[in-house]
Amino acid sequence: GEDLIRESGFPYTIIRPCALTEEPAGADLIFDQGDNIT
Repeated sequence: GEDLIRESGFPYTIIRPCALTEEPAGADLIFDQGDNIT
């Protein structure tokens, strides 16, 4: 489905939930196109 949106030429934003925990923050998140957030 996301490939179809990307190929449509329309502006878009896809937001996926990330794993949230009760632990203190340990690192900055880098958001990028693709399946992984590092």
